[in-house]
Amino acid sequence: MWRIWTLTQATNKPASEVVKVQDFLIETIGREDRYAELCFDEAVYLFGKIVEGKLAETDKKGRAKHKLADLLRDEDDKPKRFNLGMAAIALSRVGGVDVSRGD
Repeated sequence: MWRIWTLTQATNKPASEVVKVQDFLIETIGREDRYAELCFDEAVYLFGKIVEGKLAETDKKGRAKHKLADLLRDEDDKPKRFNLGMAAIALSRVGGVDVSRGD
């Protein structure tokens, strides 16, 4: 999902357009779903903002508190100090279609 977020920032396009959500929905459920597209855009936006916010946090000496690799690691692979995965999991199901497919 982080890759999708960075592409939205680089191209100034919504996430649903970057990864062609409508094409995916037509292929998987046989129809377009504008609400699913909106939910996907919002999920990617929220995820990106949460990660960027965490990356901006510094300690008293001005050093970064978090590393991108740590924030993006699966919950099973790291201590439970920050539950970024919870937001991604809660928002990864859009319109009954799992749009997380590895990103």
